[in-house]
Amino acid sequence: MSDTYQLTIELPQTVKDILPDVAQEAKRLIAMKLYQNGGVSVAWASEVAGMNRVSFANLLADNNIPIRQQTFEQVMNDVESLKQLRDKHCS
Repeated sequence: MSDTYQLTIELPQTVKDILPDVAQEAKRLIAMKLYQNGGVSVAWASEVAGMNRVSFANLLADNNIPIRQQTFEQVMNDVESLKQLRDKHCS
């Protein structure tokens, strides 16, 4: 992702005790919500979640969130976005 946003929230210590990887879980929940609301693609949401596309699709299924069919244009936009992410992380 070209731009990032850092979010800081305060939670009781017991949350960290119960859910040691709370930051990763928060990313997954945010990505699922963004996808569910129809604003982003599976590929983009999986990147936000820090997961590969198949794992993210499985996460959606586990949470009863249906995967929408994408148009050819949306798929091509995903391909371009993923290329840009690859180039950013590989350079």
